[in-house]
Amino acid sequence: MDSTDGPGPGEERLLDKVHAVARARHLSPRTEEAYRSWIVRFVRFSDLRHPSELGPADVRRFLEWLAAERRVSASTVNQAHAALLFLYRDVLREPARCPAAIPRARLRGNPPDVLAPVEASRLLAAVVPGHRLAVSLLYGAGLRLMECLTLRVKDVDIAGRRIHLRESKGGKGQVYGFAGGLAGGACRTDRSRPAAARE
Repeated sequence: MDSTDGPGPGEERLLDKVHAVARARHLSPRTEEAYRSWIVRFVRFSDLRHPSELGPADVRRFLEWLAAERRVSASTVNQAHAALLFLYRDVLREPARCPAAIPRARLRGNPPDVLAPVEASRLLAAVVPGHRLAVSLLYGAGLRLMECLTLRVKDVDIAGRRIHLRESKGGKGQVYGFAGGLAGGACRTDRSRPAAARE
């Protein structure tokens, strides 16, 4: 069956349970969506057998297939494993079918590439003016993309140079600091918007 096809009836019932448990555990919608996708792929890889009929060897075979045949990254294999742990431990309540002892793929130890200040300035200068503040927050405050896109004006404390995120990754509140140069951009952007749009 093609992975783009919709889920079958048995998958729908399983995914309804996944959704209910994800909501109860306050998983972010994006995490739930990723987990659902991995669960569907696992079921289809296993010839549409229900996960309660499968065991550790099936989980291991699926993860090895992802790494060897599909050649996905280590972080992708780890995400698939996390989804199956969630399925067996929290949804089906049969943790022994997906033991946490399955070796996790290791991420490469190379440090991330970081832009030099001159490169960052050049990059920001090339961004369309209407998007420059958002890109500056991604780079200068370390916000994730969805955090930046759902940011509200009342979440920004310009005087204290802080951003208060009430719904950050994992449903936890976070506070981010930002450089003084960004405060001027935030003030100019706020004044240019109608009062009703600032709420």
